[in-house]
Amino acid sequence: MPDRGSEHAPAMWSIDEDRVCKNRTWWWWWWLLFLDDPADPEGPPRQFCSFWVTRNCPRARIHGTHWERAYPVRQRDDGVDFHGMSCAWYYNGQEMFDPLYLEPVEMSIQRKGPWGSLTVKDKEIGFSGTPVDYELKIIDGDFDLQAQLTPWTDALSNITPTGQDYKGNLGYRMFKIRGAKVAGTLKHRGEAEQISGTAYFQRVRISSPTTPWFWGIFQSERGDFIDYFMPYLSPELLRRRPSERSFLGRPRRALSATIGFLDGSTGEHYDFTMKVRKGWNQQGRPNFHLTGNGRLETEGSIDIKIQTYQRATWRVQQPWLGISSTVLHYNEYPAELVDFRLETPDGILERKELGRVVGNVEHAWGVV
Repeated sequence: MPDRGSEHAPAMWSIDEDRVCKNRTWWWWWWLLFLDDPADPEGPPRQFCSFWVTRNCPRARIHGTHWERAYPVRQRDDGVDFHGMSCAWYYNGQEMFDPLYLEPVEMSIQRKGPWGSLTVKDKEIGFSGTPVDYELKIIDGDFDLQAQLTPWTDALSNITPTGQDYKGNLGYRMFKIRGAKVAGTLKHRGEAEQISGTAYFQRVRISSPTTPWFWGIFQSERGDFIDYFMPYLSPELLRRRPSERSFLGRPRRALSATIGFLDGSTGEHYDFTMKVRKGWNQQGRPNFHLTGNGRLETEGSIDIKIQTYQRATWRVQQPWLGISSTVLHYNEYPAELVDFRLETPDGILERKELGRVVGNVEHAWGVV
């Protein structure tokens, strides 16, 4: 069986302190699950997202919940202990539970070779495993999710590292699993059921002031994967309100802007530069139109239309200079891929050929 990126697993189970910015570096791990909905098999999936996060600042406030770092990161030969926040949201197909839970906690990572675990002290909120098989267990109040996360395809389920170092200690480092299969049980509000679906994973370290961004991922039933990312500078750095509409939206100066497409049928990967336009449907929900081109005309183009159908939002506030605070509104949207067209030297691929597609997109504004 392929090692699925085992050489990267020890770094995934770590807190790397070699490149940090004072009060501006954070680390987080998160699983995003797309769960089949028995009540609407052909409709958009239910979604669940869990976070384990810490930041090297003395204090912060998330959704009005105060967090104060109890102690610095404690490195061990076989892991690390740290203080941070554990949080999650859940969309059950009708109602968004945001947050599902949110609280300051003590956390520990244990690791041995490619195996690792991340656990929360005195709670069953964590995950463990190897690049071949992970177990996710989330038990909080009336919510009980226990799932096995197993390989889908080699291209999707390998641990994939990405990152960039800039001047000084500025930069980011990421490990992601583009796709895994989900099977397990879920009990919520007294209703228990077997669950199935797919999942996405990221472990991220960001060392910089966090500016606005657009981001998104989509998985198709045949194993295709779409992702995009555009951090940018704009007057939206000044936004402090949660309202989605603002006259501060433009102009935007992209710091980077890329769309990637992994063809599940051939294994080919295509990269494009990106432009994004945000609009609104008749229900007042945001939609996004993305276009991209290769660096050369012969490399092709991509055109994507996205419609969101729910929203989870996190308001992150951090003291600044002792007299004020910076604010970031981090918004996640369960989303549908309503249109798609890819033109490359290998041919044309359109939305209908992808089959069922699940996805989630983000738009964040402010700065922290």
